[in-house]
Amino acid sequence: MEERGLVRVVSKQGKKFLALTVKGELEKMFAKAKVSVIKEWDGKWRMIVFDIPDGASEKRDQLRWLLKRHGFIKLSSQCLY
Repeated sequence: MEERGLVRVVSKQGKKFLALTVKGELEKMFAKAKVSVIKEWDGKWRMIVFDIPDGASEKRDQLRWLLKRHGFIKLSSQCLY
């Protein structure tokens, strides 16, 4: 899990602990929501819309990566208004 960037080792008071990274938190969130990759289309459309500020670009990129990993595709990069 550490190699995949999901956890990191943290030392506190001489003891070592595992802490979730942002990427690990996102993985946990998807697992909790039971999002799974659909092998055959079930006839249902799903869309996720998010607006994350430029200051949090690393978190936005991690969310984008996780969505792609779970089978979502980018619909458009243009604003609809």
